[in-house]
Amino acid sequence: MASHDEKNKERERPGTTLEEFLIACQKSLARSIKSAQQMGKSDSEFAQGERPVYVIDEVDFDLSAGVHIEPTDNRRLGERVLLDFEAPAESRSRLRFTVATKPVELIVGAKLELANLDPLGEELPNARLRVWLVNHRGMPVANYPVRLHFARAGEKRLKRPITVQTDSVGRIDFVVETLANKVKVVRVRKRYDVYLQGSVEEYFVWATADRHEDWKPVVEPAAPFPPREIERDEDGLPTELCSELLRLRTK
Repeated sequence: MASHDEKNKERERPGTTLEEFLIACQKSLARSIKSAQQMGKSDSEFAQGERPVYVIDEVDFDLSAGVHIEPTDNRRLGERVLLDFEAPAESRSRLRFTVATKPVELIVGAKLELANLDPLGEELPNARLRVWLVNHRGMPVANYPVRLHFARAGEKRLKRPITVQTDSVGRIDFVVETLANKVKVVRVRKRYDVYLQGSVEEYFVWATADRHEDWKPVVEPAAPFPPREIERDEDGLPTELCSELLRLRTK
């Protein structure tokens, strides 16, 4: 007869990582708040100013689960913390945390943002990215040229950037097809050549755009800065907007 430990080994561990679980909790709370707001606003009493909207803005979690630190052969992911919701009671750990809405500090000024749409790396080696461009009033800037920059780790000269127009809501969605050495921009039929593979299995992406003369003030880019100094005018304002620098892997 198999021992208790052997049975535990035979049982397949769930593949839920700690980061996946925490992100799911945050998204669930955000959807709950949004749904409550919409349901409240749909009532006629709300339109008449007679009924307030109540929402839950904080949830306390007291989680009991088996916790495993699992090394992986996938160097893109590194070691992972896995949650085992079927672990026997004697081998469980208690995880306590709070998911709450937090007011976001409003940063005034024109800015260019670059976001990784696949932060957990589920689609690696491909990368799904998004650029946002807003003016000094916080309004999306449509049909404005933005330069997408790529740099392979270790190379001496920067590649020629890819210039693309923002869409009607001031953004650019694109996919880096790393193994194919291509960049696919949503709405654009052609694929752009960009050679990113080398001896070092990582590359860098950032975006820049010329600052319109009416865009004052400007949000300074977050560190780390791109691999060159940002040009400024006689008033000390950047002559271009610049996003944060993202580091991604090729394999």
